[in-house]
Amino acid sequence: MSDVQKINIDVTGIETDVFGIEEACEYLKLARSTVYRLTRKGIIPHNRIGKSLRFRKEVLAEWLQKDAKARTTAQTTKASKKKTTKSNKQESR
Repeated sequence: MSDVQKINIDVTGIETDVFGIEEACEYLKLARSTVYRLTRKGIIPHNRIGKSLRFRKEVLAEWLQKDAKARTTAQTTKASKKKTTKSNKQESR
């Protein structure tokens, strides 16, 4: 008899979707060249396995949410600055 014991690991509920470049492009709705450029700049989170790029779906989803929040904040700040500048110009007349 062998002393080897089988171990069952329950992995239900763990999302393990991993995308290649094509799936990531589809998921992000971006052109392939754009995804390559953004990964090269370190903007899109990814892993490199040899020469292949891999993207985890859950990490891309988090990145999209953070990016959307950052853009919203930047747009709000930019709009506030324009409004302040415009009102300052009117006051100085």
